[in-house]
Amino acid sequence: MPPPTIENQTGKPFRYEFNRVLQQMFTGYDRVVIRTELAGGLSGGRVFVVRPINARGAERPSVVKIAEAERIEREWQAYRDCIENRLGDVAGIQGEPTYPRGLSWGGLRYPLVQSGIFDIVSLQQYYRTAAIADIEYVLENRLLQSLETLWKDNRKAEVEYLLRARYDAILPPNLVIAQAAATTQAHVTFLRPEDIGTAVVQAGDAVQLYGFRVIKVDRHEQQLSLNTPEGNPFAYRLEIKDAAGIDAYYVGQTISQPIMGIVQQTRADLLLTQAKKALGDGVDLAAVTLTQAQLPNPLLHLPDILNRSFDVQIGYIHGDLNLENVLVEPQNRNAFLIDFALARQDQILHDPLRMEMAVMTRLLPELFDQVGQIAEQVAAFYERLHCAMQRPQEIPPPTGLEKPFIILQTIRRAAKRHLHRSDDWAEYYHGLILYLLGALRFSDLDDLPTTPLPKQVAFWGAAATLRLLQQQPNCADLIPPPASTQTTSPINTPQPTAAPTNITHFHGPVTSPIHTGSGNIQAGTPQQAETTPPPQLRYHTQKRLALRQILWDHFNLSELQDLCLELAIDFENLPGSAKADKIRELILYGERYGLSEAILQAAYGARPHANWQPFQ
Repeated sequence: MPPPTIENQTGKPFRYEFNRVLQQMFTGYDRVVIRTELAGGLSGGRVFVVRPINARGAERPSVVKIAEAERIEREWQAYRDCIENRLGDVAGIQGEPTYPRGLSWGGLRYPLVQSGIFDIVSLQQYYRTAAIADIEYVLENRLLQSLETLWKDNRKAEVEYLLRARYDAILPPNLVIAQAAATTQAHVTFLRPEDIGTAVVQAGDAVQLYGFRVIKVDRHEQQLSLNTPEGNPFAYRLEIKDAAGIDAYYVGQTISQPIMGIVQQTRADLLLTQAKKALGDGVDLAAVTLTQAQLPNPLLHLPDILNRSFDVQIGYIHGDLNLENVLVEPQNRNAFLIDFALARQDQILHDPLRMEMAVMTRLLPELFDQVGQIAEQVAAFYERLHCAMQRPQEIPPPTGLEKPFIILQTIRRAAKRHLHRSDDWAEYYHGLILYLLGALRFSDLDDLPTTPLPKQVAFWGAAATLRLLQQQPNCADLIPPPASTQTTSPINTPQPTAAPTNITHFHGPVTSPIHTGSGNIQAGTPQQAETTPPPQLRYHTQKRLALRQILWDHFNLSELQDLCLELAIDFENLPGSAKADKIRELILYGERYGLSEAILQAAYGARPHANWQPFQ
């Protein structure tokens, strides 16, 4: 049987090796249509949405990753160790990896089990067009709810989790070294894993190293990546350029023959270079306090942060939870995960921190004023977010930044459940500073239309988070003033209401105006004629949490069912069975179908004594 024809609809060049991988992966098919390419994550490779077609017709779309065989094998092992059978239909790999004979490339196929009818987009693409309520639903009810099962599987506490050892890979390497056969320098610093805690090395120094472990071999660039051996409490990554005899090295190997070289850059040099490039000459990065918004300099605090340790929660994590590794079916709001190369057992907070970094660098820069004052805007945004996590019903999102703000609130609510102490955000904030500073090393951020804003936002986000660790803001200043007094009677005074008449029992989508009613739906409560018109309540997504609290405090499940009956909403079709689930889904249903104010009026009619002031 001839190999399938590969049809590339992406408009981008396609390597011969990629054709070979797809032809072997889809042996027995007539055609494979490459519909689109998705941006990859930290693990490298290229990711495509493909549609295989045979004589019986087109099959469901799949997502295929193609990368060097070594990377594919590492992901396959990580998937089997940490992901397989833990996330159900949300994450999977179909079959085994594909390795065409004679090639150093391989491929993995991620089946989208529930797909086929609907289009597939990345979470970043979905964000562009979806309503806030739908984005929150995908995150909270699909993605994060599924990840909870992964995070809780074999979850345990780890005492004195050292950031230096476990966050090192987020940052640039400690040293970039150009290999040299010999050196004329009189002094040579010997680097061994046991000496790294005391060694002081600067750019231009000659070094001789051995005893480190190979973690990556890039034969195309003639480059080696090294780290300390397994079990060493400290991480210390080295990047060796112009590595001689590159073919003799392999991942996992311990360097037994000394390597001589000249230090080109230290980690501090690399971060400073990227920060200067992003921020320009107007920022004195040697200063302890930066004039912009009077923020502390996170670069100067980095060594102290890395030397911190915390008691943390350890569990299975995805490891690369970025906006492109989450796929969404917009029509039914299903979510899927791909790319498991960095899956492992580690601090659970790595996953929400990785996603927060993606929101800050990929989504937020598009909404900021590019004229200036980025530091002030980021600092104000993070201060408000910090306070909104403390007082969620009182502090609304900043105008114009509602989408990323609510996304980050949702992510942080999930993270809060896995803090070692649920009321102490120091653990999260220290990790966040490291992730945001680590974003300075991502070259793909330099290619975005908003460049240099993504790296500016990352740097100032790290600075703003550091200030939150140093001093607590006055959250009361962010609470909006009370609304002006209404002309109607006080809202905290129970109002008599008229009994509803001719309530229609309705099941299915709402396609025409409905009767919202204003009656008190408590069984057995006498109905009286309405003497005062109800207040004109106005709904806004910023007040979603306030409505949720009212429904939680003043309605039981049976009364919520009666409320839905009055609104002609099918209570049984709202997802979930618990009271909290029904309340959340009722609010989201109202936002999707324009019934939010009808829900408000009906709930007010049933509980006029509740605190409805936020909606006046």
